[in-house]
Amino acid sequence: MSRRQNIILTLSMLCMAVLLSACGAPAPEPTATVPVQPPTATPKPTETKIPTDIPTETPVPSATPTITPTPTATFQADFGKAEFYTAGPLANFRFLIAVELAEPVEGEYYALVEKNKEYKCEVLAAYPNRLYCTGRQAAANDFVTYQIFETATGRPVFAGEVWCDLPLR
Repeated sequence: MSRRQNIILTLSMLCMAVLLSACGAPAPEPTATVPVQPPTATPKPTETKIPTDIPTETPVPSATPTITPTPTATFQADFGKAEFYTAGPLANFRFLIAVELAEPVEGEYYALVEKNKEYKCEVLAAYPNRLYCTGRQAAANDFVTYQIFETATGRPVFAGEVWCDLPLR
């Protein structure tokens, strides 16, 4: 048998194994380790009586302790009144999207264009109410979607759609 036939045979067997494993019975659901009391009699819909015996689960301590981060106070800009300002191609197949706010921009931000192209966002000293985001051009002569996020929290603060012109050279 040739090397090519061995490779094809091996890949075929792997594909069949994956397909057969997908056809198997679903994995059994894990059983609860915490005993749960059966509920008491349910009141009739016309009654206004509130049941006093409500079953509760006892929390089980986890094997490893977890540390809850303490939120830090950040004073982020209010994007509730933000508006699209401008967009356009830059040299070397880069693109600019700018958003204008009613107040000076505070905090750090980044943008995602077409869900996978990350743009760096910055405020220029001459225009403190504008956030300028730049990165690799995501399209040419087509609309693209974008979202702006707070860097510290990953929370989306602004989104839109913009037309991408042909890139400049």
